[in-house]
Amino acid sequence: MWNQAAGEAWVARNSHVSAWLSLVITALAVGGIVALLSVPDMAGLYIPPTIARLAIGTFDGINALFFFMWASMFQLVSIHDGLQYRLKLRKKRVSRSRAADALILVAFPVVAVLWGVIAVYGVYAGRATDPMYLRRLPEGVPAGSLQHGVTEVMTTYFILVALVLILIVIARRFNPVDFDEYDRRVRAIVHLPAVERAA
Repeated sequence: MWNQAAGEAWVARNSHVSAWLSLVITALAVGGIVALLSVPDMAGLYIPPTIARLAIGTFDGINALFFFMWASMFQLVSIHDGLQYRLKLRKKRVSRSRAADALILVAFPVVAVLWGVIAVYGVYAGRATDPMYLRRLPEGVPAGSLQHGVTEVMTTYFILVALVLILIVIARRFNPVDFDEYDRRVRAIVHLPAVERAA
């Protein structure tokens, strides 16, 4: 009886801590959208898309959305109750295994690094030498400032990725959770009404 009570208390504690960490990761993902749109703009590496220049500037939004989705999915598959992940496919939770845990922890960072090195760096490094972006520089500002802008963008991106990864590693230490308790904790923290579940 005591062991059962201790186990339930442990899972409840995990659910509470996991709820807070999930909200922090979500806030970081939202903040990442703002950062990945504003830093290129401040560095002179962003031109707002228009009908005439539809392809120009759209990558910034794609990159911000990629980061948000990457962080959100990484979070969903890092929370489990011992048997299933919180992620649902076709309204059913995905089964959990230790092999899948290890694969997730390797695959998600690799995908983020590859996206950063190939897509993010490729696009912004190209913009740094593009005459269209060079012509937009204020008078007296050296062309090399755009190269510094590329460094700022890449640094921002990889800092965001690293922060999410660190939080995910910490959050994984607070598994397993009780999904119902986890959901109640999240809703209580953000002051949403509890969801009544059928008996």
